Amino acid sequence: MITYIKDYGISSLEYEYVVSNLKPEVKDLFKVNQLEVEKNLKFLSDYGVYEGMARLIVARPDLFIQPLESLKENVKKLNKSVFVNIANKSPEDLILLGV
Repeated sequence: MITYIKDYGISSLEYEYVVSNLKPEVKDLFKVNQLEVEKNLKFLSDYGVYEGMARLIVARPDLFIQPLESLKENVKKLNKSVFVNIANKSPEDLILLGV
């Protein structure tokens, strides 16, 4: 299981949402790449993404599986407040902005 995501501000209800909406192969990737996923969860949480973390995981699981340095480069493509606002409110739109 990927219960470790609860350590990064994901409530029990949000956790159920995540596991219900992620494809089994993505959950497997989250298990295999746990250390990288945890680094990215911590980075994004510290960066200000907390309200919409569960939605971000479901909409853009690729952001969590990539190396942390790649994630940081992608995030820096946008102004911090713009990135955080979009990630928290409509994470599926990040792809339109090149993230």
